[in-house]
Amino acid sequence: MVTITYGDGGLVQRLESLAGQLQRPAALAPVLGRKAVTVLKRHFREKDKSNANKLSDRRTHFWRAVSDSVQAPVVDGGGNRITVSVNHTGLAQRFFGGPIRAKRVSLLTIPVSEEAYGRTAKTFEQETGNKLIFIRVGGKAANRFTNAVLATERGGGLQIEYVLTPSVNQEPDPTALPEQGLMEQEIAATAESFVARQVARSAKEV
Repeated sequence: MVTITYGDGGLVQRLESLAGQLQRPAALAPVLGRKAVTVLKRHFREKDKSNANKLSDRRTHFWRAVSDSVQAPVVDGGGNRITVSVNHTGLAQRFFGGPIRAKRVSLLTIPVSEEAYGRTAKTFEQETGNKLIFIRVGGKAANRFTNAVLATERGGGLQIEYVLTPSVNQEPDPTALPEQGLMEQEIAATAESFVARQVARSAKEV
């Protein structure tokens, strides 16, 4: 489980001050939780639009799936903490980066051609009708190949479709989550707007 916390001291103090103006301070937390969900979903949808894969026009829509996995906010009993879960296993890997190692198989299958993108080796053969040929590259380490490729016979020669390797190191993507300042700015603006409406409404009722 990975936890990302938004909210510096200044923001927390501002929210506490705003909540203190309400007859029911706890009413503010659910509003801010829903706003956090909106910001997260919007951010992931925008990344889905702007992060087309370089190999193919066909899309796996990773970021759309991340957006769809954002859960409803959960507010603790005292309204002091708001938790929004993103139930997508690939998000933490994108944000922090780091090694990806083959687990249930001996080698990772990395697509390097348009036809291979978004397809497993099995579905590649089924959907394209092309037979994959295993070619070893280099020697062995720990009783397995250090590197290999899967290729097809096309265009009068060999076309490499996949690179096979025991592990890869993914670079971290700090833009995988909304920038902290932006999230805090939108949370603060939502809080101020909500409190202003509630205070105005209470004044009318007096």
